[in-house]
Amino acid sequence: MAKLLVVDDDESIRWILTTLFQSRSHEVRAAADGIDAMATLDAEPDIELVLSDAHMVGMDGLTLLEHIREQHPETLVVLMSAYASVDTAIAAIKAGAHDYLTKPLYLEDLQRVTDRVLAATPRAS
Repeated sequence: MAKLLVVDDDESIRWILTTLFQSRSHEVRAAADGIDAMATLDAEPDIELVLSDAHMVGMDGLTLLEHIREQHPETLVVLMSAYASVDTAIAAIKAGAHDYLTKPLYLEDLQRVTDRVLAATPRAS
């Protein structure tokens, strides 16, 4: 299974997503903001997929995405937002996000997107 990083400033969302993906046999790390996420990625460059909130205090999800593309280009990114707009979704995809989901999240949809993104992207074994 994959190694994931969940980034969200809402502790309950971090817990729910971490529990969900651990129950699916993924190895999961969690970060409360973009700064913590980058530190985690630097310490664990084998993380395959980052699931990040787009709107966080400090470093927002789009800025985090830009840093990931520069420093960890093989890492896949899916952004999520309760404040979604078409413009933000387009900006995220153009910046290299593999998908953009709106909150509230439907866990079945999130699982489907995660499975699709991981399956469609060749990874080192």
